[in-house]
Amino acid sequence: MNRDRLTRRSTLTLLAGSALTLPTHGWGQGGSGIGGTGIDAGIGGTGLDSGIGGTGIYGLIEGFSSIWVNDVRIEIPNIATITLNGRPASESELSLGQTVAVEAVQAADGTFTASRIDATFALLGPISQIGKSQGLWILKVLGQYVILPSFTETMTLRSGDWVVVTGLRDHRGIIQAANVQQTTSREAIVTGPVTRNGRVAGVPVVLLDGVQLYANTRATVRGYLSQEAEPRLVVREAVTRPRTIFDPTRLKGAVLSGLPGEQDGTLYVDGVSFSLPGTQSRKDPSLAGVEGRIHGRFAFSGRDARPLGGPSSPKRPRAPFAGRKRDGPGRDRPAHRSKSHQTPQSKRPHRAPSFGRNSKGPRSGLN
Repeated sequence: MNRDRLTRRSTLTLLAGSALTLPTHGWGQGGSGIGGTGIDAGIGGTGLDSGIGGTGIYGLIEGFSSIWVNDVRIEIPNIATITLNGRPASESELSLGQTVAVEAVQAADGTFTASRIDATFALLGPISQIGKSQGLWILKVLGQYVILPSFTETMTLRSGDWVVVTGLRDHRGIIQAANVQQTTSREAIVTGPVTRNGRVAGVPVVLLDGVQLYANTRATVRGYLSQEAEPRLVVREAVTRPRTIFDPTRLKGAVLSGLPGEQDGTLYVDGVSFSLPGTQSRKDPSLAGVEGRIHGRFAFSGRDARPLGGPSSPKRPRAPFAGRKRDGPGRDRPAHRSKSHQTPQSKRPHRAPSFGRNSKGPRSGLN
């Protein structure tokens, strides 16, 4: 991916509807197969004994009842641990289109019950550019390209608006969005692989004292944007996980959702490639977006992931994840969600709680 960042001056001069040129290559997040690091924080940590022998399920929330992910219905008991961007959360804070990593146990009757749910945003930040390519709306948020679904007919967002983005990254690092909603939060959030050049999913970061990141892991980082010509995300809080979502030494297998890669037989799951025979390559996933997502079932043996059969396509939804045209499994929100959360186009969705700065100052570098 082109790592150039917009300067503050050029950001002010951008016009909605200007042309954008999408990158043809990603930011080096290839690497196939399983090889997690066993970090304790988040899904895949070594401290959750209840998940041993269970199943990992990674994908977009498609419906509620309790939740549907990859055409799998997962019950959420009261004792389940739920986090959103690394912080404790309740079921009412889950929403359609969010990416979730679920550790679940399957009963004899086939029912899945979650022990842990780790929900994340792909991005939260300001729009720096808006354009159109091949009839699709494209945003640039924190230097990341975000392609809106084909059913997005009108554009009400403007440069400078802060938005929450959920969706899946393709093999180029471009986010194929499930939902993009405006937010009043001014705390930037990024989720994705950590590279040795000091970036998270391609976003340059600066670490405050006491914050640690590790190359070749997956992280959710949050903080504020630096006042520089090329702003960086000053990280006040970070949650790290295995780069491959789950720790294969603790689970029997997983159902993983992602987008086809540029080579046949490859499934890309948040920047990591898995071998999935029968998958047809797709050089430009933008043409299908999240509706072109597929999922595969894998058995874990040691640190290897063995595909069980070929790819499966989602039965539903084939329409927006939210709104009156939605056509997905289950309900469009948790049954006990309060009235203040029931409007998908709410002006204040997903507001990230603020917290004080308790560090001495910023620093650069990775561990």
